Amino acid sequence: LVSPSSLRPTSNSSYWRSRWYAWACNTSKFCGAPLQAAARTVWSNGNILTCCIISSLFEGSMYVFIFMWTPALTALEAQPGVQEADQPPLPLGYVFASFMVCCMIGTLAFSFMSNRGVSAPISLVFILALSALSCAAMAVTNDVGSNRSLVPYLGMLTFEGCIGAYYPAMGTVKAMVVPENQRSAIYNIFRLPLNFIVLVNLFMLGNLSHVQSFLLCGAMLTTATFLQLQSSRRIAKMDSSWTTTTQLEETQPLTIEMKHSDSSRDVEILENFSDDHNRKS
Repeated sequence: LVSPSSLRPTSNSSYWRSRWYAWACNTSKFCGAPLQAAARTVWSNGNILTCCIISSLFEGSMYVFIFMWTPALTALEAQPGVQEADQPPLPLGYVFASFMVCCMIGTLAFSFMSNRGVSAPISLVFILALSALSCAAMAVTNDVGSNRSLVPYLGMLTFEGCIGAYYPAMGTVKAMVVPENQRSAIYNIFRLPLNFIVLVNLFMLGNLSHVQSFLLCGAMLTTATFLQLQSSRRIAKMDSSWTTTTQLEETQPLTIEMKHSDSSRDVEILENFSDDHNRKS
């Protein structure tokens, strides 16, 4: 049996405060050390830092597109002089299904380019450039009656195709530049600027129209395109140096074996010469 007095909190709370402080310190050391090391790695390595910026710019634009495509199509399809409650509903289910089909087509397109020998960094340059153009198309507004949303809708379909090709391309690039022993911590670092971009666009720039938001996404994607173009050149140089080093390491054991075989042959010749000399003597 437990007495009611034992259930009361003790008057001396310093014990529990010290226990909580020790637990907090141990937890911060256990969780904070990998993140600090990952942050230092990202800041010291130019390829990883560029990859972080590019992924934040593209994925931030993607999340802005997710929030803005429905109000954008609704505003484009709104009939003038008709109240909002009397507007015909948009077939959002069909629109979303078309987005998913284009996303799948983009993934298949990246697979096709990879099988044709196009490297992932080069593919990513074209993906980012095409996504920037698609954001510019989404910002187009025209007054051609029922076709006023055709160009923005085609831009949305193109952007969804770029999303489908982006993830396998970026995953391949990350595997090339991010060290495996710090991969999970570095990916957590990548999410920080991504969340900052999304929050800034939603809260601080909440008064922007969908046209202005898409133009801002186009500017971010254009910046990401130039960064990826520079990064692809550095990655190509890194791959060429790694290939040369690998070839030298592969040929070095063969050279050692040849030297060993030559020395053993010399020993055999000396032994035969000494035997012949002993026989003559």
